[in-house]
Amino acid sequence: MAHGMEMAFPFLDTEVVKLALSTPPQLKISSAEDKLGKQPHRALASKVGIPDEYAYRTKDAAQHGTGVHDTFGAMARKNGFTPDLVENIGYQSETVTREKLASSSRDGQCYADKKLWAIPRHVQFFLDVTAHRYNLLNKTERGKIKGFLEKIKRNKEKVRVD
Repeated sequence: MAHGMEMAFPFLDTEVVKLALSTPPQLKISSAEDKLGKQPHRALASKVGIPDEYAYRTKDAAQHGTGVHDTFGAMARKNGFTPDLVENIGYQSETVTREKLASSSRDGQCYADKKLWAIPRHVQFFLDVTAHRYNLLNKTERGKIKGFLEKIKRNKEKVRVD
């Protein structure tokens, strides 16, 4: 701000996240053959005048090359989310939702014929609990995560969920 510039992070805004999570995957990825994805972004870019050679070029997901995988793992461990924890409470991400936060392989779609990131269960649980905390889950998913949080309390596990 001191230099007349302001940093903005629209993709970290909870309302933007809620909108993104509520957008049907079929609108983001047009078919199993769609290797580009991000269709709403691309259509908007083209509509506002960005040349199609840029709007429709292949792009790596933001999480690749940024170290975010290791960062999520470290954050999960720091807050007590471990493989043993998810084993003890019976957490399986598939029992909560098919949509995985921070995953590149939503609804079985693959990019370049492979899944780019198989997120460890304890990291996914950490992300699910974080989404629960910020009210980003639907009623069904919130109820399931609440059940796992109650198991943690009953087992007196040392997990930071505040």
